Amino acid sequence: MAPIPKCYTCNKIITKKAPCLECSVCKKVVHATTPCATLTTKQIIALRAQVSLDWTCNDCLKNRPRHRSFIVPEEDSEEEEGVPASYSQPVADTPGSQTTLHNIDIKKLLKDISKEVEKTVAKALEPLTDKMDEICENIEVFQQRIIELERKNASLIKANKNMVTRLCAVEQRVHELEQGQFKNHVEISGLPTLENEDPIQVVRNLAKKLNVEDPGVITAKRVGNYGEKNRTYSSEAQEGKALLLAAKSANCETSTRRSDTQD
Repeated sequence: MAPIPKCYTCNKIITKKAPCLECSVCKKVVHATTPCATLTTKQIIALRAQVSLDWTCNDCLKNRPRHRSFIVPEEDSEEEEGVPASYSQPVADTPGSQTTLHNIDIKKLLKDISKEVEKTVAKALEPLTDKMDEICENIEVFQQRIIELERKNASLIKANKNMVTRLCAVEQRVHELEQGQFKNHVEISGLPTLENEDPIQVVRNLAKKLNVEDPGVITAKRVGNYGEKNRTYSSEAQEGKALLLAAKSANCETSTRRSDTQD
């Protein structure tokens, strides 16, 4: 049965709960802790994560000739082994570590990566930017056209109102001319014929029922064929001038044609 390994520093047994580090030179075993291995927490995590890293104890490091692992060439180079020179700086050998790592400026690296990403995104979005500019220009043109159309529409509405007003005036004038052709004659139809009727009195009674002032009827007569010859009647006010139920007013400049009026 193989002997149970013990930590060279604290002389305690190595267990699964407390893993260990083995020196790559003398094969000493110590606990993978800061007190026993004299390493920082970050160094221990790096050794656990990277299989290619070897650990050497302090005794072996003291007996081993020291030399610089990082070499700076005489002429500056932009990149070395895939890492930009501006990101790497030489550091002194740390006790307890065999391999000297590059001290990378993370902030500068992230800043440059951000710049490259911005350039790539800007280049990818350049066609879309041009298209958006074109769309914005088209929108401005459409807005100007809409404003012009609104102005034209307002002008047409105003012109239409003027035309309606003029049309109403023309219709009124035509109506006045038509009424002027009647020569102050008013034709009343639908009145039944009465025995011994006085046409002027009939017109006055009709005006009274319509709440119209006395129209000043001069003559009135009954027109049409009623099976007998037309008869002529005279009123006391206008003796010899009254005819049947076609009234001519002396006071009216214009008259209105009335039809189908019942007594």
